[in-house]
Amino acid sequence: MTARALDPVRHLQLLDELINRVVREAELVHDYVQLRFHGGLVLTLNNAVELDGHALSNSAAGRTLLASVIGRAVNDVARAADALVLNFRGGSRLTMSLQPQGRHSPEALELHRSTPAELSA
Repeated sequence: MTARALDPVRHLQLLDELINRVVREAELVHDYVQLRFHGGLVLTLNNAVELDGHALSNSAAGRTLLASVIGRAVNDVARAADALVLNFRGGSRLTMSLQPQGRHSPEALELHRSTPAELSA
């Protein structure tokens, strides 16, 4: 794994801004997951993702499973071995692989704020 792919994970404290944020929208788009939070934060997970031990695939079942986090707040964010873990209130756990075989993009994840136009959509 290259240093570039690890940079967002190395600076895990930046993801602390997600704690107590409530998921407004959750999407499976091709081979990545995008979570939009109240307050304008957007988290894109580009590697393989599981929710409560179930692999999320771009299918009706995967989209339904991912939709279960809408309305839930992030309880904490942690790095566990070769994974990034978002624990939600209510017990759900979203896990993104940091293994080379789980990588779909040079960047494991992206965190940014929505523009005003995106927020009103």
